[in-house]
Amino acid sequence: MSTANQIRIGRSAPGRFPASWEVGGFFEATEISDQITVPWPAHNVFFALARHVVPGILRVIESTRRLWIPDYFCPDVSRHWSRLIRTITYRDDPSLPEPDWKSLQPDEHDLVIAVNYFGTRNREPWEHWRSLHRCILLEDHTHDPVSSWALTSNAEYVFSSLRKSIPVTDGAICWSPLGLPLPQPVSSCEADGIALKFTAMAEKADALSGKASPELKSRYRELYAEGDKRLEEGSEAPISDLALRFASPGIAIGWRLTRARNVRGLLDSIEEMNRVFEPLFRQWPTDAVPFAVVLVFSNRKDRDDCRSYLEANKVFCPIHWAVDAAESSAVDLSARILSIPADQRYDDDDIARIATILSRWKPGLQL
Repeated sequence: MSTANQIRIGRSAPGRFPASWEVGGFFEATEISDQITVPWPAHNVFFALARHVVPGILRVIESTRRLWIPDYFCPDVSRHWSRLIRTITYRDDPSLPEPDWKSLQPDEHDLVIAVNYFGTRNREPWEHWRSLHRCILLEDHTHDPVSSWALTSNAEYVFSSLRKSIPVTDGAICWSPLGLPLPQPVSSCEADGIALKFTAMAEKADALSGKASPELKSRYRELYAEGDKRLEEGSEAPISDLALRFASPGIAIGWRLTRARNVRGLLDSIEEMNRVFEPLFRQWPTDAVPFAVVLVFSNRKDRDDCRSYLEANKVFCPIHWAVDAAESSAVDLSARILSIPADQRYDDDDIARIATILSRWKPGLQL
């Protein structure tokens, strides 16, 4: 553990539910305070985006022949990587404890992406498979960047996008548990779009604290989206200076404890509901922290209707992910899944309110 400058997350009036109350969406800008953190492994490198890690590794290990990607994965990132190297998808369903190993048959020169979905998987299945297969293994721990699995991995490389855990405009980290040469960004300049995203985060903070009109929301959402677009379309860049200042010490322990408590609290509330959905998971490994409460509906219509209902009640829920490969077995789950945010911005009162809102939804409910 270490102590360093970090960002303080929290509402100005927790539990009072002001008119500006909402859940989800990108992080707002917040103040800096000292927090005890879980530090990163020392041998690391930061990028602006996690998608930049694979191109960097391909430059470091020039003999890489193919890239194996799970079929349940962010389609936009998969497409980005497929422009650089031949990609093969293997079957991996987040509702199951491990991939379909028969569909994953790399050779020793192939790069394989392993994903710890929602931070809830056990490491043993991957470690057993790895003991029997030679390849270049790259583990994606975005949904829980400092789990014990991530920090004590024996893969060639580990990476995480940090914008899901830390309120920063940009940022991803990569390290090599085996001490291999680290990939490096192509550019030394700060990525385009950072200023737009920072402005959006600051304006969102003003709106949520009542310092600005709620009508500002459409503006800061547009700014953030344009900033993201520029960032994703730009060259491989290093993390911005401000984001590095926030991200380099590690992940605040208090944030992890809050997120774990929020997920458990919402799951316990869901257990009491007469519902048409089921949690994707109810348990997780020791020293792991789930990314969100993930619900699975019986069909796409119910999922979409519930999502619209929650949005109308200021609970904004992402879909991880909207898989669009027509031949992928992951498409069905992707059409029925929904993530309920439960991160460190929220307290027990917020979680109770989310549970109350969710309990009132029924299939066919008209908004």
